[in-house]
Amino acid sequence: MNKLLTANIWRLAIVLFLQLMLLKQISFDLSILSYMQFLIYPVIILMLPVKLDRTLTLLIAFAIGITMDMFYDSPGVHAAATVTTAYLRPFLLAWMEPYEGYNVRESPTIEKLGFRWYAVYLAALLLTHLLLYFSIEAFSFVFIGDIVLNAIISFIPTYMIIMLGMFLFKPVN
Repeated sequence: MNKLLTANIWRLAIVLFLQLMLLKQISFDLSILSYMQFLIYPVIILMLPVKLDRTLTLLIAFAIGITMDMFYDSPGVHAAATVTTAYLRPFLLAWMEPYEGYNVRESPTIEKLGFRWYAVYLAALLLTHLLLYFSIEAFSFVFIGDIVLNAIISFIPTYMIIMLGMFLFKPVN
């Protein structure tokens, strides 16, 4: 097994463990904080190599999403949001591509592409994922206020956890 595959398998295992065994258990009953959910698992999709085959990326996203659905008792909600996020990822990567281009085998990280680039990339895809997730969960735009509130209140701590993780653990490429 090569170093990149091993690193991504470990990343998958650690993030899924944290999501399912730790972050899933956290809930707040205080007014506006009751909307907060910690959903860090999309970082797995965001950290896949830039030029990974699109079909493989979508299959990985589906497997991650359906795993989340099994543990969260939410039939298809996580899977749909994760697959859609994985589908949109190449468009954002193409739009944000640096002048010198991407290294085919590298994962997008702060070290490789810079803090500003990564901060925008993470914010765009994470907010998209959260809006999709809460929209599918509500299954009606009648609740658009709750959808946006859920997304924003969940976005802030999730974004901070992921960025902190990127600084502390320096992902391997």
